[in-house]
Amino acid sequence: MLTTKPMPASHAVQTPRNLVAGKYLLGDELGAGGMGVVYRAQQLRPSRPVAIKFLHRVLARDPRTVARFRDEALTASRLDHPNSVAVLDHGENDDGTPYLVMEYVSGRTLRHIVDDGPLPIARAIAITRQVLGALACAHAHDIVHSDVKTENVLVQATAGREHVKLVDFGLARVILSFDEEDRATSSDAHIAGTPEYMAPEVILGGTPSPASDIYAVGVILHEMVTGTTPFGGGKPMDIFQRHVLDPIVPPSVRFPQLAIPRRLEEVIERALAKEPQDRFPDAAAFAEALDRCEAPPAGVQLPAVPAETSRAVGARCPTLRARPLTVPPPQPARSAPTR
Repeated sequence: MLTTKPMPASHAVQTPRNLVAGKYLLGDELGAGGMGVVYRAQQLRPSRPVAIKFLHRVLARDPRTVARFRDEALTASRLDHPNSVAVLDHGENDDGTPYLVMEYVSGRTLRHIVDDGPLPIARAIAITRQVLGALACAHAHDIVHSDVKTENVLVQATAGREHVKLVDFGLARVILSFDEEDRATSSDAHIAGTPEYMAPEVILGGTPSPASDIYAVGVILHEMVTGTTPFGGGKPMDIFQRHVLDPIVPPSVRFPQLAIPRRLEEVIERALAKEPQDRFPDAAAFAEALDRCEAPPAGVQLPAVPAETSRAVGARCPTLRARPLTVPPPQPARSAPTR
């Protein structure tokens, strides 16, 4: 039997002391999830705001999971891209709880933005291209995100521009490694990830890959232009079954009132292909396909996704054609469909 495995509330992170590792003064809790709890904090030297994620204590009890957490933190810290949240430090608190220190990003998650209703097409394309920019750089260095979803996309608006940051590279695999021991002694198969965004091959037991990241971006793009995910709704098992078995219904068929361009639909459909080899070969190809979609309204430009150099290997990330991003002008509201 295939089931999801949520983290029990009884295994929540213990509230850490206010001063972590003698370097970070903890502030308010920012959120909690399957991995642990995130706090805002102030780094003392240099003085700057940061975000600290503490691993759930049930995960922290497993040595293999802690080792995997350290490996993933080290890997993520080597990424240097303007659309990736920087990992600054990692270690263990006085009680042995592992933590990860990231740059603090003000703004809203894409989840909260989409909750307000479908986005204008040009804005959805602009955000998608920045997410793809982060993934193109990560994939070039053999880093798979493995949990791309709207909650992990942060959107900042500064000086009339929107800037996107992708967070939590590879951390879903920490939970996956924790579940491996359970799978060895149980008839149940546990899945680590968010059902609405999981690729069919991952649901069926495959390893997350660049192709599964591409699939998740396709889900996000569908969600931004329609207000809903393509296979969401109901219990996790129902969602898994739809991902694996149900064909993608063109957004214009489900939501004819939204006037979604056919060329954009074709991009979404290819990203959501059931077989990995039928999707875009890489993030750059996905972005190029978006460039060929119908032109946005006058005055609206797509985002800059500059090539960046990775500190880890000194190699240039794939270049997505750079163009400036401006916040789209006000447009008539597009009614949100029922989720």
